[in-house]
Amino acid sequence: RPYGTCGAEDGVQAAAFVRPDGKVATVALNCAHEPREWRIVDGEVAMDLTIPAQSIQTVLHERPTKESMRTLQSQYRRA
Repeated sequence: RPYGTCGAEDGVQAAAFVRPDGKVATVALNCAHEPREWRIVDGEVAMDLTIPAQSIQTVLHERPTKESMRTLQSQYRRA
């Protein structure tokens, strides 16, 4: 396939970094034709998310506490 393309077989691809202000930015890519579930894990806390089909999703959060991850998860979870 051509360079720079992706398909459903690639799953969710993500990269994360800590910004100068200490917040964590995570960017995820879903090339599939259906939504995909994915998880951010930072230390002992995790957040389950759903990324829409054929989309890029950015999640910005502070270094986690269990409560902050639950709050952030509720904002990104789709029923």
